[in-house]
Amino acid sequence: MVKPVKIDVQKLQQGAETIVLDHSPKYFDLADGEDYEILGRIKGQVTFSLLQDKVLMEGNLDATFRMDCIRCLKKVEIPIQKSFSMFFIKKQEDYVEDSAVDPDEEDVGFFKGKFIHPDNDIRELLLIDLPDYPLCGDECRGLCPGCGANLNKEPCRCAPEQKPDEGAMEEKASDWKEKIKTILN
Repeated sequence: MVKPVKIDVQKLQQGAETIVLDHSPKYFDLADGEDYEILGRIKGQVTFSLLQDKVLMEGNLDATFRMDCIRCLKKVEIPIQKSFSMFFIKKQEDYVEDSAVDPDEEDVGFFKGKFIHPDNDIRELLLIDLPDYPLCGDECRGLCPGCGANLNKEPCRCAPEQKPDEGAMEEKASDWKEKIKTILN
């Protein structure tokens, strides 16, 4: 079993520390979710370096997720290949107003004590890149809401709707116009 990543901030004074990632999704608590599956392992490289009183975590991540297209429900592979950088600063009460790092930024994390435990941050870096509305393609026509046919593969099987004749439509249109005139007068 792989031990959780634990970075000793004091050791970073001697130089940067690089960690190679090649972990199962379970390591990052990313078992297949309700909205996604993870294909293969999560790979990458992460380097931690000390910059004054902040720790810079930068690197790259590579993972492949599978999600359902929101229009036609086809399984879609979503590759996540990203480079990132993120700062860690000592717990929030030690934050100084005129610091160069804004704690409200999404690329800032906090740590307490002498160690940084970045596993949850790495997990979030992967999940934040998943699309809210995955599509199999921009031209996906989806499923027919009436018969359920996948309109990318077959035509709609719904019975054609009866078209009202145009004379009846004009008559109905004039009826409501007359009713409005009556109300306004």
